[in-house]
Amino acid sequence: GDNLVVSRRALLEEEAKGRAEKMRGKIVPGAVLPGVVVAVKDFGAFIDLGGIEGLLHASELGFSRGTRPSEVVAIGQQLTVQVLKIEKTDDPKRPERISLSLKSMERDPWDDVGAKFPSGTQVTGKVVRIEQFGAFVELAPGLEGLVHVGELAAGKQLRHPREICKVGDNLTVTVLALDHERHRISLGVGERSDVVSQEDMDAARAAAGPARFGTLGD
Repeated sequence: GDNLVVSRRALLEEEAKGRAEKMRGKIVPGAVLPGVVVAVKDFGAFIDLGGIEGLLHASELGFSRGTRPSEVVAIGQQLTVQVLKIEKTDDPKRPERISLSLKSMERDPWDDVGAKFPSGTQVTGKVVRIEQFGAFVELAPGLEGLVHVGELAAGKQLRHPREICKVGDNLTVTVLALDHERHRISLGVGERSDVVSQEDMDAARAAAGPARFGTLGD
């Protein structure tokens, strides 16, 4: 009876190998494939694509910054992922590293920013980061704007934006200007009248001309 068990296991392993080989042909950059979450770590989640595992890195979960894998996926969950890249490794057990993404299949929030948050829009967002030069406010998942430190100070002497607000605070802001090229949103505090339209921004940039760098020939 023992031989039967052994040969059955060998057969199952062969079958699994065969499935993995067939699957390997489908795993190419850009391919969109179903998978199952088999492990969740701080840095990302391992996804079984059918006998072959790929890594869905934390930065590829979505456009929101600082999303933790455990907030988005759970072991056993089925999801559809896109193959980003495949890299060879020196590990004989995992001869290749397959990088996966959910983010690549989502719409970039910047595609809709002009329609959703035109200059002059007043919106309440959450403070997500504070730097010396100002506070970053999340207006929508993956969309952050900057309230410059001068805006926050409103004429007062301010050593650091932290004196006015902290991470997690809700802040009512007005979109002052959108810079599509650099993916930047300038925000003012409260209601504002000094907003700059996209046309004004483009005109100002065109008037300034391309940035000139001195060359050796000059």
